[in-house]
Amino acid sequence: MMDNYKYDGLSHSARLKAARRADRGAMGLWAAAAVGLIVIVVLIVSLIGSYYKHHTTTLTVEHKENVCKGSGDSVSCTYMVFTNQGAFELSNHLFGGNARFNSTEAYGRLKEGHTYKVDYYGWRISLFDQYPNINTFQEVTP
Repeated sequence: MMDNYKYDGLSHSARLKAARRADRGAMGLWAAAAVGLIVIVVLIVSLIGSYYKHHTTTLTVEHKENVCKGSGDSVSCTYMVFTNQGAFELSNHLFGGNARFNSTEAYGRLKEGHTYKVDYYGWRISLFDQYPNINTFQEVTP
């Protein structure tokens, strides 16, 4: 409903033009909000996609350790692999291309001092104590 006091003294056609301009302004705000939402969704999808993008590198295992945090019934353990290329984790995963549910066996096959061609995904995010996850590996001769 139009506020009549805004349109006092205007002809009928001038009132219609003013109302259309107001409607276009509101439509512009909705369009801008829709574009902004689309941009945010595209950025989130791109980040998730790049996180799960696989990388391949050759590295030498310097040390490996089963790191546990917490106490009592709330203990959480992660297989950590420290290499000449930085730290990686070796954990079960459902995503990242090839699902893996045998991280314990895979961790046992990695040997300190040996060199491997490794397929991994993810980033090192210190804030969340997160490491790239080794997906597959194969021993190579240096």
